[in-house]
Amino acid sequence: MTGFIFGLTGQGDWLSPEFRIFLTVGICGGFTTFPAITDDAFLLLQSREWLRFITYASLSFTLGLVAVNIGRMTIKLV
Repeated sequence: MTGFIFGLTGQGDWLSPEFRIFLTVGICGGFTTFPAITDDAFLLLQSREWLRFITYASLSFTLGLVAVNIGRMTIKLV
């Protein structure tokens, strides 16, 4: 769904940037942020920004795992 919205809103100026953010982050982000991350990574690949892609993808995944680990450890302490 998020990929569809990103693609559709990227084709013209029929939605304001604020409404696009509302749809992608607010509505779709409520279901999952993974499509937004993968779309950003795709755009970096498409523009051949290899170092930024590797950094972005690696940090997104690694920091996500760290956050999950911290959350799980916090629950065990309670």
